[in-house]
Amino acid sequence: MMCYGTVEKDFFYQPVGLTWSEARNHCQVCFQDLVTLTPENIQIIVKKVKSHESWVGLRKSFNSTGNITIHGDNNSTGNITIHESNNSTGNITIHGDNNSTGNITIHGDNNSTSNSTSNSTIEMPWSRWANGDPLSFQNWYPGWPVLKSPSPKTHCCSCSCTCPQPTTQSMTTQRVTDITQSTNVQEARTENEENGSASVTKESVSQVSGPSGYTAANTTHFTAPEKVSTQSYRHTTTPPTQAECVRSLMQILDDPDVDENYIEDSCVAMLSFGAWVERDCSTPLPFVCYEERFSSKPNVTNVTSSSANLTWERGPGDITHYRVEVNGKNVSMESTNQTLDLTNLTAGSHQAVKVFAVKCGRELHPQDTDFYTTPNKVLNLKVASETETSISLNWTKPDGNVDFYVVKLEDKQIKNETVDAVDPVIKQLVPGNLHTITVLSGIKGKPELSEESEIDAYTKPGKVSNLTARNNTNTWLLLTWEKPEGNSTLYNVTAEDRGVDYSPKYLVSETQVNVTKLRAGSNITLSVRAVVNETLHGDKVTIHSYTAPEPVSDLTLKSGHNNITASWKPPDSIFLSFTVKLQLDGIVIKTKRNVTEPKEYFQGLESGAKYTVIVYAVSEHLESPPETRSKFTLPAPPVNLTVPDFGTDTITLRWDAPSDAAKSNFLVHISSSFWGYSPDEVEVNTTSYKFVGLKSGTNYALRVRTVADEEKSDSVYLRHSTRGDKTHTS
Repeated sequence: MMCYGTVEKDFFYQPVGLTWSEARNHCQVCFQDLVTLTPENIQIIVKKVKSHESWVGLRKSFNSTGNITIHGDNNSTGNITIHESNNSTGNITIHGDNNSTGNITIHGDNNSTSNSTSNSTIEMPWSRWANGDPLSFQNWYPGWPVLKSPSPKTHCCSCSCTCPQPTTQSMTTQRVTDITQSTNVQEARTENEENGSASVTKESVSQVSGPSGYTAANTTHFTAPEKVSTQSYRHTTTPPTQAECVRSLMQILDDPDVDENYIEDSCVAMLSFGAWVERDCSTPLPFVCYEERFSSKPNVTNVTSSSANLTWERGPGDITHYRVEVNGKNVSMESTNQTLDLTNLTAGSHQAVKVFAVKCGRELHPQDTDFYTTPNKVLNLKVASETETSISLNWTKPDGNVDFYVVKLEDKQIKNETVDAVDPVIKQLVPGNLHTITVLSGIKGKPELSEESEIDAYTKPGKVSNLTARNNTNTWLLLTWEKPEGNSTLYNVTAEDRGVDYSPKYLVSETQVNVTKLRAGSNITLSVRAVVNETLHGDKVTIHSYTAPEPVSDLTLKSGHNNITASWKPPDSIFLSFTVKLQLDGIVIKTKRNVTEPKEYFQGLESGAKYTVIVYAVSEHLESPPETRSKFTLPAPPVNLTVPDFGTDTITLRWDAPSDAAKSNFLVHISSSFWGYSPDEVEVNTTSYKFVGLKSGTNYALRVRTVADEEKSDSVYLRHSTRGDKTHTS
């Protein structure tokens, strides 16, 4: 199980421009350190920053170590230079074979050391904050941090040729000069400002073929600015060969260029909007410090009626002095000790003490406490006032000296310290209880106490809770509540309606009451107070509620092809607004609230559809009983009337339903004036109909219209003839 806690921190923007190290030193001296950014504090800090860029407590490296391993083979040489900064260490291991040599130069500052060890841990850059916290949060501006350079590029290819001697066999002594191509060794090196580390890797130069019978040995270069040549003499017998040149491929390595924006010794600056960028650590910038809020409580001892001894804890860091404040007045401006005698205090009074530690001219969060001096004695004990949990007493100081008072509650001593001589308060009492209070006076160092002064007093009853109005109708409501803490015997209930003189009042022993005889749609103020001892009332608890309004009346609907207009008569009772709902097929498709006029217009509806409108009068959250009406929108006529097929005695009629129509029926009709033929309309629920039993070669008038409920659309007409035959003509 992991447990953790949080410490409240304060942040301080410093507008003066300093380098990163100077800024950190200033923060460590005058605060705690440069700020550590987290997702929780960065927005707070950004609001404090008043510059475009400010140092924060993050830099690339802190106190890292480095490992360098060199492997050298035959006649290899290595030259290494390592530069180390404050408190850095360098660990170097050299492995050499056969006459290998290694030249190592280490430049170190301030306690730097070099040891021939291996496998030391290298601290990664950007891994921790100045105060040691790990880097668990990053907010880099796009493009940062900048890498030193990309990986080396390999290009291919160039060629080298080796041509043997003519075809002879002889013993010769040859002087061979092997020119080893100059190869620059890329030195991979990581340096940290405060814990520098250096790692160097080597690249071996490939064998280069020379004249027949000779081979140049491999040469390892750590630094190779110029070409190196080696000469050797060897006796050899040249075998017969054919004169032929052999070509071989050679790789060419490009040294990567260092990015022009790369900063070797970089620190993090926060931009004014919170993003991070790298800057050279030596750049003067404003900065942000932080400090954990110092919290402690001074200790007060040896309290008398006019003096006390005050001691406190030392503040964090380099504290120069302390300022002590009592009741808002300075009593010591530059105390260098951690103790102070407070004198000339008022007897029996409350003393609020604050001790401010001063660091770098700045006062830290105060250590504060309070206490009472010993009061003088009283007579004529009486109750001055009471609250739910306290009783305030009054008494008169008797003749003579009084050092302290002993206050007892139900024969148990509850106070033997600072009690105000005029208005002492007995606290932490039970609400609504009868309490017996006794006050005795005494002399310091004397065991004798005065005679008892006793009084009986009630504390005020507590406030009721969860006061709620429910079951609201237009004339009454149910008011409920929960008992207060402590004791109460009765409850005083009032209901006030500003619009009438009558205000119901109730005195009940239960925790609910029906409040009746209210006006419909009224704003009712409801109050409840607990009562003890028949006369002592607790504090009032008040809520506002409403009675429901009367319903609207005379709801009327008028419809068009795609719209409905609703109008109604408002209720006589008080109301605030209307809620209007529109239903189609029992589903609410539109709701309009806070309607102030007694009418509403709905458009974009389907033609020939049955809509239901529901209207409520609303007073606050209470709705009246609903008023409901239904009506069909006017149907639109069908479209695209055609005759896809006909015969000598049949005609098939087809059409399309209107695009904005709900599911509708259609009335179809056919007639012939020549034959005096005009049957009744036929109602169908499809979009085609076949007329049969017609006369051949006859021209007929065809008609279709949409029907919804009892509403009918305009008719659409078409004329068409049946196919003729030899027996019938039109």
